[in-house]
Amino acid sequence: MSKFQRSSSLFVVGVKDFRWTPELASFLKSFPVSGLAMFNSPFDSPDNIWADKAAALEAVHHFMSKASENVRFVAADQEGGRVRRLRGNFVPLPSAHIMAENSRRDLSRVRRIYEVAAIQMKLSNVRVNFAPVCDIRYPDSNIVVGDRSFGAADDVRRMAKLFCQAFENNGVHTTLKHFPGHGPSKLDSHERKAVLFKSKRELMKEDTILFSQLAEGASAIMTAHIGFEGEEGLPFSINANLFNDFKDHLPPNKILFTDDVQSMKAVADLKPWVEAMKLPYDFVLLCGTLDQAASSIE
Repeated sequence: MSKFQRSSSLFVVGVKDFRWTPELASFLKSFPVSGLAMFNSPFDSPDNIWADKAAALEAVHHFMSKASENVRFVAADQEGGRVRRLRGNFVPLPSAHIMAENSRRDLSRVRRIYEVAAIQMKLSNVRVNFAPVCDIRYPDSNIVVGDRSFGAADDVRRMAKLFCQAFENNGVHTTLKHFPGHGPSKLDSHERKAVLFKSKRELMKEDTILFSQLAEGASAIMTAHIGFEGEEGLPFSINANLFNDFKDHLPPNKILFTDDVQSMKAVADLKPWVEAMKLPYDFVLLCGTLDQAASSIE
């Protein structure tokens, strides 16, 4: 394998709408990336496939048959609620918040919904789920966490474990996110570095510990573009010094993903795909355009 091939294999590239295009086929021929991460166009876009359920199902299976010949895996954020890349005929997963509430009344039903969602993903060959969110929700948490969180620490611990069991037992790899904890922030890392209102010590004791406790049941960890009050410099996800502070809390033998480093504004202007090479990542996510991904890899 050439150096260029090895470098390309470190990346996972974002693709929208399960459309197998000549542009994508050409990109994958030139850049042998390891995986594709699925996204959706806005719902009012003509490119969004989910309005016609039958056509969408055909599109998904056509796309996946092509993708399986070109990449090692396809991933999707199938958290539930507002973050669901698989719609149409796929089970309409409620948000993490709603599932945590429902589990108090009927835990077996909640478990079964997650199991059905996992079975559908596996049969469609989308074998990596960038979920569950393991961030604790606080009164001051940014809406980017909101109902994507199961709630307080005990709820996160209980429900994330259930989520991982349902998906892993049915052939879909799960990803705990956003390490070391995105909950205690009033900011959205899609827009800027999410500075936390907790100290490192508090975060490790109350938030990061959940990742250690849940890691045995998951396949992977995804890091957060967060920072700490009073500390300048790069966000945690691409900051070797900050990363080192938390390394003892990072579970061993787990696949390590960055969050998207191409379109999230917390890091996008910092050439984060270069900085990420200084950390022990298995895969770096580039979820902008294919042209942007090509430039980054080159």
